[in-house]
Amino acid sequence: MTTLTKTIEFPFRLSSDLAEFGVAEDMYVRRMDDETKARLLRIESAEYDKNGRLSTFTGLSGCLFSETISPSLDINDEFCSSNYVLIAPSVERAAEFNLALKLTGDSCSSLYIGYEPTGALHFLAPPCYFGRSVLDVTQAEVHDLSKLVAQIAKGRGDKKLRTMSDIYVHALSPDLRDESRFIEIAVILEMLLLPDRSTDLAYRFSLRLAKLMGKLFDESITGVFEHGRRIYKIRSKLVHAGSDRDLESVAPIAYNYARTLLAAYLDDKTLFQ
Repeated sequence: MTTLTKTIEFPFRLSSDLAEFGVAEDMYVRRMDDETKARLLRIESAEYDKNGRLSTFTGLSGCLFSETISPSLDINDEFCSSNYVLIAPSVERAAEFNLALKLTGDSCSSLYIGYEPTGALHFLAPPCYFGRSVLDVTQAEVHDLSKLVAQIAKGRGDKKLRTMSDIYVHALSPDLRDESRFIEIAVILEMLLLPDRSTDLAYRFSLRLAKLMGKLFDESITGVFEHGRRIYKIRSKLVHAGSDRDLESVAPIAYNYARTLLAAYLDDKTLFQ
């Protein structure tokens, strides 16, 4: 791997058999050994449950679990269960990797705290720990991650991408209410799918969503159109009334569309003009 002149280490969770892999010339990921866990997470003798969460450990001075009762208990549990570490040259590059990580799959894997050798700390907050499980990474996912990291870096001057990315990362905070998360995800879909000025927004939203998902991912145009209609209806109901009984069933569909289409925008934004 390339030797970095400045390094920041960001622990996070993955499911993988890979000991180390690069995602760019200036960033790579490696599995944490006992020394790294003690140095960064401040834990020793760690054992994990079947889901990769800490089950038993010895906490050292400075461990985030030193205060067992805390509003951040769940976040600290997720962070201290980290088993891999990203080595990056800057917080900005780490943030680009983190976005790529969240776009690669529906997962709770996320960066949070970064450590410099000098002792300086860096935070990517709030952490994007909302998701079903940790990301499973094989060589195929390494390729996807590397491609996304390069595309995100290439799109730094795209203000629309920056806005959508900021909203997306914030929407994946575990502390958001489901209603707030859905509205933020719907905003991203509207930015991707709707023209600047138009009428019949609900219809155009659903139609454009159906055409793109059919073209890019060979999904049923009829089925996606109906999903789009329901997404837009729930979004409107939440904005005006604050709740909708169909939210729980439709939300995962909307999240998947936002993730896959945001990645597709990075690949070819002319599709969304």
